[in-house]
Amino acid sequence: MSHMRIGAKTFIQVVGSFALVLCAVEMLARVGSTFVSDLEQLRSQKSYEPTAWFRYSPVMGWENRPGFKGKSDDQIDREFDAQGVLKLNSNEERASHPVLFLGDSNTFGYGVPTGNGFPEVIERLLPGVKTMNLGVVGYTSYQGRKTLEKYLAQIHPAAVVASFNFNDRRGVAAGEEDGPVHFQKVYDSSRNPIRSLNGDFGFLYFYRGLGAIMQRVKLLSAKDLHHEPVDKLRPRVDELHYRENLTAIISLTRRAGVPLVFVLLRDNPLQSGYLKHGIERQANGDYEAAIEDFGVPILANGMHADLARMYQARAYRAMGNNKESAAVLREGERVVWMLGGRPIRPDWEYNNIMQELAREYNIDLVDAASLLEKDPYVYIDFCHFDSAGHRKVAELLATHLAEALKPAPGGMPAKRGGRDDLADGRSTMPRNPGAK
Repeated sequence: MSHMRIGAKTFIQVVGSFALVLCAVEMLARVGSTFVSDLEQLRSQKSYEPTAWFRYSPVMGWENRPGFKGKSDDQIDREFDAQGVLKLNSNEERASHPVLFLGDSNTFGYGVPTGNGFPEVIERLLPGVKTMNLGVVGYTSYQGRKTLEKYLAQIHPAAVVASFNFNDRRGVAAGEEDGPVHFQKVYDSSRNPIRSLNGDFGFLYFYRGLGAIMQRVKLLSAKDLHHEPVDKLRPRVDELHYRENLTAIISLTRRAGVPLVFVLLRDNPLQSGYLKHGIERQANGDYEAAIEDFGVPILANGMHADLARMYQARAYRAMGNNKESAAVLREGERVVWMLGGRPIRPDWEYNNIMQELAREYNIDLVDAASLLEKDPYVYIDFCHFDSAGHRKVAELLATHLAEALKPAPGGMPAKRGGRDDLADGRSTMPRNPGAK
């Protein structure tokens, strides 16, 4: 009997020890998984530190690092010249009057090999035409306006092509909208060594806990942007200033007698479809169906999640459920990084402004969005497209540029008609009734 008791006791000890080992392994696995996930997030954030292919600028916010050679954030080999321009478009290879391209990551050629972006493809489609690609990842219309102010008098281009939309609509905290005050603040912060320590140790839970304690005793600001209600965010460039920036670009090119072409793009229709369908249903009063549609991008937690939350909250509010409306706005974590968070405005609100200005000032507008949507599988993510998509845009845009670059009787490119009373981007700016 005693042997049986000893055997049972030993068995229980072995089983207990095995269970403890399993629990320890499971705990270590969970900690390790969290650690790896946090390191990946940190690595993603650090790819936008000044040690990478960007450097901070008090005027532009950030710019391509002059002389950089290596892989950019999309893991494509890039090389920039002394001005931060793609080496493919460097001074040695550039014509005296190139076509300037202003834009964001789509213009830059994010996700496709250097040389496959639509500005570079156009060079091969239009013999004798040289391009200067000034597109920069994350740029808004404000940064494009500043870029044109910097380069227009230096380069004396034959034409200018501008395309902005996505980044203008990204959500940021109030006071962090694009402009000289915020950019100077970010630039000063980037030169502060304490800032880098926060990035280096931010993934450690001890560091986070210490920060929480310091916030509780009021030694640190308790503002948590990751959990900011989505309706408290502001676009990096709101509708009114988007209009102002495009108007300023029109004014600058018109004064210089340089033809301007706008390129209109939209978000990936395969990812924004449920959002648009839900908005249609909401407009028709079918709030329950709209709430269900908005739930799809929210669950996917992609680039349209915050925008879907805003519209879903409106639907709940229209049904009289204010409690659920407020809860939806607080759900999820906000994306906080240099380029801004997820969009908090739909693409058509900004595209409508571009179209209005193109009509008002007789600016050539190329609707590349409608062309790409005929084959939506050219999109590689929420807004970028592959080499085939860039080829499509280049072929469409080349026909417009060929017309714009036709010399007038005096030998210069023909000047388009339209309003000529632009003093600057602000003085004659029409009011946008849809601005929020």
